[in-house]
Amino acid sequence: MAKKWFFNPFIGKLDYYETGGGGKGWELIKSGSFTNSFNLTGLNGDVDKLYKLILVGVGPARTYDLRLNNDSGQYNYDWVKHFAGFSGGNPIHDVDRSTGMNRIPLGHLNRERQFIEITIQARTTLDRLIKISNHDRYDNTTFAIVDIHAKWYNTANITQINIILSGAIDVGQYWLFRVVE
Repeated sequence: MAKKWFFNPFIGKLDYYETGGGGKGWELIKSGSFTNSFNLTGLNGDVDKLYKLILVGVGPARTYDLRLNNDSGQYNYDWVKHFAGFSGGNPIHDVDRSTGMNRIPLGHLNRERQFIEITIQARTTLDRLIKISNHDRYDNTTFAIVDIHAKWYNTANITQINIILSGAIDVGQYWLFRVVE
């Protein structure tokens, strides 16, 4: 296994993830930086079967949303969101559900720091289920841990993943993996 190093703004120092190894697990297929919305293209969900996308963003408070194949159809996404955290030092806990949406939110509200992990069941022969885990932080007294379970109803092969931000951020990094069997 090879270690890939990067600066992790959440811990304020270098961190790493492991790649390779020649066995089963996750293979890094794309990585880079971003300061605004971006697209990951050239994918083949039927071949790759399963994707894991990790996003780290720091900067002004922004919302992050997900679309697949840039599909903005009004009734193509459903999701359930469970979140818990603190707002101004007060505990919060809630569950939210939306059907017939044109995108999937990747967090709770505008936050200055986001750590998001997305897993996508990509094959067309199975339901397109998406699991999102997010730790977002606004300041020292306002943060949330968010779990989102979603479904994409389009039957097309996944060829791109679209990340939509509500505005520019200072710095962001992403890592896209596919499963290796």
